[in-house]
Amino acid sequence: MKYLLMPFAWLLMFFYNLFNNYGLAIILFALVVKVVLFPFALKGKRSMVKMSALTGKQQRLQKQYANNKEKYNAELTALYEREQVNPMSGCLWSFVPLLVLIPLYAILRQPLLYMMDATTEQINTLLTTLNWSGAAAANGWTADFAKAPYGQLQLASLISPANLEAVKAVLPKAFAINFDFFGLSLAQQPQWEIWKLPLTWNNIGLFLMPIVSAAISLLFSIVMTKTNNINNPDAPRQGTFMTYVFSPLMALWIGYAMPAGLCVYWIANSLFSMIQEVIAAQMLKKDYAAAAEARKLRDHMTILLSTYGVI
Repeated sequence: MKYLLMPFAWLLMFFYNLFNNYGLAIILFALVVKVVLFPFALKGKRSMVKMSALTGKQQRLQKQYANNKEKYNAELTALYEREQVNPMSGCLWSFVPLLVLIPLYAILRQPLLYMMDATTEQINTLLTTLNWSGAAAANGWTADFAKAPYGQLQLASLISPANLEAVKAVLPKAFAINFDFFGLSLAQQPQWEIWKLPLTWNNIGLFLMPIVSAAISLLFSIVMTKTNNINNPDAPRQGTFMTYVFSPLMALWIGYAMPAGLCVYWIANSLFSMIQEVIAAQMLKKDYAAAAEARKLRDHMTILLSTYGVI
C-alpha cells in the first residue's frame, strides 16, 4: 500500500519543500490533481450533453417498448453504443474528489511514514524522545499511541527546530513540518463543541473551517446546476439531494471527523471545481449549441407528428 501512495506523497512533499507551508502544499496538490483530471471531466460533461440530445430517441423507445423492459434496455444500450455515449461518465466524475481523498487522508494521517520514511521501531523510539505521554496529557490526546487515530500527525507536530537534532538521531529524514496556516494548526482536528474549548483564534478558526467548507461546497453545487441548466435545458433535474445536501454534509463530516488539512483540500477542490465549471462551459459552447439544435428539431418533429395524428 505504501508504494501505491508514494506518488501522491512525493507530489505533496515537492510543494512543501518548495514553499515550506503545509496548507499551501495541500492547495497546490489539489490544483495539480484538478488540472490532470480536467480532460476526463470535460469528456464526462460532453457525454452528458450528448445524452441530452438523445432524450427524444430515448422517449420514443420508452413508448415503443413500454411493455417489454428487457427489449427497451437492449435497444437503449445499442443507442448509446451507436452515439458513443456513456450514461455513467458524467456521474462518475463527481466522485473523483472522494477517490483522491483516500490516499491523501492516509498521507496526512501518517506523515512520519509517508513524508519521513519512518519505521515502526523508529516511531516507537520517538515516543520517548518527544515525551509523547507528557504531550498527550497536556493536549488531551489519546494516551495510548497505538490507539490514537492521528497519533503520527500529533507526534510529528512535536518536532521543532529546538529538538530536531535529537529527532534526526532516531529518524534521519525527519524535519519540522510547518503546520501553521493563517495562525491555525493543520495538525489538529476541528472540534464542533467549541464551548468546551478555550476561545483562541486556533480553536475558533478550526471550528469555522468545516462550516466554510460546507458553504463553499453548496455554492459549487449551485454554480454547477445553474451552468448546466442555462447551457443545457434538457439536463436531468433529478439528484437534488445529492447536489444540494449530500456534498455539503460530506464536507461538514470530513471537516469535523478528520485532520484540518483535509478540510483545506476540500475547500480548495470546491473552489477549483467552480473555476473548472466556467472554463468547461466556454469550451463546450459548440456542443451545447448542437444539442440545442437537436432539441429544436425534435420539438418540431413532435409537433408535426402530433398535428397529423401520428403520435
